[in-house]
Amino acid sequence: MNKLMLILLALSLLCPAIVLAKGDVNLTAPAKDQALTKLLMTRHSVRAYSDKALTLDQLSNILWAAQGINASGKKRTTASARATYPLQIYVMVKNVTGVDPGIYLYDPQNNKLTPVPKGEKRTSVVPDAVKQDWVAKTPAVIMISYSKPEKDLGDKTLMFVSVEAGAVMQNVYLMCEALGLGTCAVGGYDAKAAKEFFLLKPGEEPVLMLPIGIPAPAEPAK
Repeated sequence: MNKLMLILLALSLLCPAIVLAKGDVNLTAPAKDQALTKLLMTRHSVRAYSDKALTLDQLSNILWAAQGINASGKKRTTASARATYPLQIYVMVKNVTGVDPGIYLYDPQNNKLTPVPKGEKRTSVVPDAVKQDWVAKTPAVIMISYSKPEKDLGDKTLMFVSVEAGAVMQNVYLMCEALGLGTCAVGGYDAKAAKEFFLLKPGEEPVLMLPIGIPAPAEPAK
């Protein structure tokens, strides 16, 4: 008898009153007066942006939402399998008030940006890294990358990394929505060119790009 059958047998002995569901269940509508509900209602991908600069406060809030330290003082805004936190958050700054253009690495523990490497400046995504021209026009582009976690997650490593990256993506989307900004998850890029452009360390692999900017007027929902 396999493990699943043993579990089902144990449940049937412990819960003799369990019966099969008889049909569909109509759920209640989302609470529209809740702040999170409102953000989820309007969340969408943006692919057209104005030429206005981002502010440092806007970028700070977005990066904190991505992987910042939460109220506990230890955990982050996104969950991580076994608290391994294998993701790194890079950002290409092109037009952010008070921040020199260049590639930076987000430091969650100290809530700061560190130039990578120091003195390196780049102001647009290399053409062969991304085939979508609108990405290069945004004032900032986040790159989520990962390296092998210190704790062994076995053959589920990529699954856990993907789940965590998805949580980061959603947090960025929601914070952008809250700030009146826009973003769009981009996976259609050349990995080798992106690694070179964002100056990833040996052993790091790119996962997802998130251009950030102010939506162009009348930008339609996608």
